[in-house]
Amino acid sequence: MKSQFRVDFLTKKIKCYDNREDKIVIFPNPNDGIFRIKLPNMDFNIDLKAMNSEGKNIYEECNLKNNEIEINLNGVAKGLYFLKVYTKEKVLFKSISYTIVNGLPRNKIGESFNLKNLI
Repeated sequence: MKSQFRVDFLTKKIKCYDNREDKIVIFPNPNDGIFRIKLPNMDFNIDLKAMNSEGKNIYEECNLKNNEIEINLNGVAKGLYFLKVYTKEKVLFKSISYTIVNGLPRNKIGESFNLKNLI
């Protein structure tokens, strides 16, 4: 006895737009625990959350006033983290890779946040 299956495929093209105004710039990435986030062309009073790979919030800051901030992950386990940026109109995502990197000395720009005491 033969079994027969019918499979119908439906394909659809999806347009993807790369809106430069929404770009979140994280540098350096990967990093050694200290990195900067630049939020170009965004309204102020944005909210920021950082999560680990299990979805647990490790950091949250509301009503940011600067478009460039420094975050220090020293004391937090190395790994992959996710950044969520909430604006009035949308939610933006970005990943952060925290590894050992021989980087250049960094100067503090904007607001500085230390995640070490938040876990």
